Amino acid sequence: GVDSLYLPGDVFEPDRPFTKRDIKELGELKGDSKIYLGLPRMMTELHFDQYDQLLGGERLPIDGIIVTNLGAIRRYSSTGYPLIGDGSLNVYNHLSAQLYAKLGLTQLSVSPEMTLEHFATFASRCDTPLEVVVHGTPALMYMEHDLYENTEVMEPIAEEDNQYVHNNVLVLKTDKGENPVYRDQHGRCHLLFAKELCYLPLLGEMIDLGISSFRIEGATYSAQQLREIIISYQQAMNRTEVKDDMLGGLEPIYAGYTLGSLQFN
Repeated sequence: GVDSLYLPGDVFEPDRPFTKRDIKELGELKGDSKIYLGLPRMMTELHFDQYDQLLGGERLPIDGIIVTNLGAIRRYSSTGYPLIGDGSLNVYNHLSAQLYAKLGLTQLSVSPEMTLEHFATFASRCDTPLEVVVHGTPALMYMEHDLYENTEVMEPIAEEDNQYVHNNVLVLKTDKGENPVYRDQHGRCHLLFAKELCYLPLLGEMIDLGISSFRIEGATYSAQQLREIIISYQQAMNRTEVKDDMLGGLEPIYAGYTLGSLQFN
């Protein structure tokens, strides 16, 4: 029953990217939900050629494209698909939001670096519908360097069981916990939060600010875990089961919860 589903352009191994056949099958199953096709965060001419073929010719049963860079906006603004700006565009103030609105974007994802101090002012001065990533493990670092290849040519610093993710996932251990590192289909590595981002306690406040879309980064969750998270947020949005702590019994799957940049004022 979610409003929108995002098919990511960067897919973590061992999963594989969505094919045109997959997208057509999802189009038949989506019901009232909208489906948006995401692009890789960084794109070479090869990536553009691949998406040109995917989006060219027969129209796909998608409701828009999630653009991750200026080149993609220029390339696909004339395709007829609505364009949504991803967090990698780093929209931090109303001036950048106005720029992307003039380029034709119909919705923008707020920069993950936005602090609570700037949030209210920015939301009040932005006319374009805004989206906020409210839950999940977004990428802290995005690397062309393949850390997994390192383990094939040199001895790891240490070998022991991971605490929160499967042992086939590399982790960077710090004093803050374990930061999982996932490799995508392009061989690029994504260093994720050690803790889960969770804005559930602030959801009512964000609704009052006029945020139109709340996004859950679900790439690292099982279907059951994702289902429980979605239901918790739906209940909070509908204000049908608001608990004293606003978490409604939702337990962290990783090392705990964090407010990300919103904890800094």
